Amino acid sequence: MGHYNVRNQVIELLDIAQTLVHSSPAQAVELANQAADRAQALGYGELEAQAWLTRLQAYRAQPRTTLDQIEVTALQAIDLTRAAGQTAGWVEAMNCYSDIMYGIGQYDVAMSYWLQLLEAGIDQDLPLARAYGYIGVGKLFWTFEDPSSSLQYTDKASEALQAVALINPKVCLLINQASYCYQHRDYPGAHGYLDQAEALLQDVAFCEYEPEIYYYRGYLLRAAGDLRGAQEQFKRALLLNAHSSNFWGKSVTMIGLGEVSLDLHEPHKAMYFMQQALEIASATPNSYRYIVMQAHHGLARCYQALGQTEREFRHWTLHFDLADELLNQVMNKRLAAFKRNSLQLRVHELEQLVA
Repeated sequence: MGHYNVRNQVIELLDIAQTLVHSSPAQAVELANQAADRAQALGYGELEAQAWLTRLQAYRAQPRTTLDQIEVTALQAIDLTRAAGQTAGWVEAMNCYSDIMYGIGQYDVAMSYWLQLLEAGIDQDLPLARAYGYIGVGKLFWTFEDPSSSLQYTDKASEALQAVALINPKVCLLINQASYCYQHRDYPGAHGYLDQAEALLQDVAFCEYEPEIYYYRGYLLRAAGDLRGAQEQFKRALLLNAHSSNFWGKSVTMIGLGEVSLDLHEPHKAMYFMQQALEIASATPNSYRYIVMQAHHGLARCYQALGQTEREFRHWTLHFDLADELLNQVMNKRLAAFKRNSLQLRVHELEQLVA
């Protein structure tokens, strides 16, 4: 006669939910909810914590989640992992919440949680917490238009990750470094970081950041004039995102394909990709308006190439209207400087703990 083990059932539910986080996040949330309910009823605190963390990770993979749902889930995951003594889970929950908030422009919230991670990483000697904190600080300085400080803290994150076995954060960091090089036209340096990231992927079955390697590779090849090569890299990025809910990744890759198609004088193909990017980005409540703006820019160029002036100017108008709107919402220079200085000061204070 078989033995029915409820604890194992909850563990297996969580395993399935984790497997579906990126391919079917809504289903992952549903299974995580079931696991959380059963774990709570049976007093399995550590499994309940894992269930809430899984739900939060699924929300990060699903941009159409409301802010209220994200906040409730994040705070519960953070509290439960801490109460269960799951340090690694707590670090993941804190970073996941920060990532989500950063992605939707809630920079003050992201800053608060990344700084808490950095403090814990320094105070308790937690390399992954320290690395995530520095990665986050680097992203914030990039947003606050201080690329030099961004690179400085990205390098500190790289040092911290030397003591970490996990592959995904290392791939993420290398792509960030490649992006910095690309923005500063250091194309050989960018290729070098992407090569390192690609080499790391041989040791993992799945990495959510993998498509970005080929997206950036596409732009590097485009900058070098290898348009067909760039097109193939963008296609590869798109294929890797095909069964994910990474709407940002899909839409920016569509933009890349549209731009290189325009370069190749293929306006009909370009129009398809730009329209797809516009539809994907426009359907996302967490506001990918910058991508929407780029898509309108691309569609205007497509109609220009086809000689359809009326449609061309309609998209130019939408593009410039969005550009004005986004410009008005960007922090003014004084506020940006204040935030940069405040963040720099706080990081220095934390680093004095081990000085």
